[in-house]
Amino acid sequence: MPKRLLVIDPIPTHRIRLKAALRAAQYDLVSVDRIACASGAIASAPPDLIILNTSGVDPSNMMGRLRKALGAGHAPVLCRDDAAGPIRRMKALSTGARDMVGTRVPDALLLARLRGILRDNEAETELERRKVAAASFGFREAPTSFHAAGQIALVSVGGVQSVRDIGEGVGASQTVSVAGLMRGDEMPQPPAAIVLFADDQDVDALDGILPELRMRSHLRRASVLVVYPETCHSIAVRALNLGAADVAEDDSTSTELSLRIEAMLARNKVRETLRHSAEESLKLATTDDLTGLYNRRYAEVYLTDILMRARESGRGFT
Repeated sequence: MPKRLLVIDPIPTHRIRLKAALRAAQYDLVSVDRIACASGAIASAPPDLIILNTSGVDPSNMMGRLRKALGAGHAPVLCRDDAAGPIRRMKALSTGARDMVGTRVPDALLLARLRGILRDNEAETELERRKVAAASFGFREAPTSFHAAGQIALVSVGGVQSVRDIGEGVGASQTVSVAGLMRGDEMPQPPAAIVLFADDQDVDALDGILPELRMRSHLRRASVLVVYPETCHSIAVRALNLGAADVAEDDSTSTELSLRIEAMLARNKVRETLRHSAEESLKLATTDDLTGLYNRRYAEVYLTDILMRARESGRGFT
């Protein structure tokens, strides 16, 4: 079933252009020219994502009006703005938008950003479903344990340009090399987030670095933010398509970067909670409650696999 998007944009040519690009990518689209019409347009089915044009208006004000019209639990919002600079992006992010992009960014970047936001939203929606299901059975939600803020690894992709200060809002940061990050010997503990600083010469380098980060066991669960030159959209598209959690233009303030990292870590916590839930479900299905030992269901599958491998290899087993 295609994802349903709500476009709120007062400019007809913008709506026409978005309609062509998004329907070509197999999205179901509903468009209106103002926030006041939004609730009526989505009365039959809620949207999975909202694209809001904030050009010429305070983004904080627009987000407030949208929240008032649709309620606090509305779909994630991607803002589009004619002047999507550092200050306007920061206002949008600080008032609940997932991101802000320029109205003239290439379709490839817009679609890559949409895919990332929709993936994150699916995880959050699934976690909420599980909480509701658990509550309906009378299960108590597991207590939230305290986790100290993890370290942030700052890395220059090409190893030439200097990295940026990201402030101190989301935990301690440390500058490391790409090689040291891969080896894991330049930081006292695995980072919770990685900020990669790339320039216009580093597009191809990301093809090697980002997949490798997913392969390293000590880095596999770290969220990645790629900071790129504002005119080099190909880096942002490549990074998002290769699994980066977020991207930011290199004119971003330290406050904006901190907001993005904090949001990344919050979304990562949602994924960790889902992973833990799946592991607990598997444990309950395959172990005995009293002894904690694997049960017959697990043993039958495990022994079948041993028999098949023994036949293939010609080796015996005990």
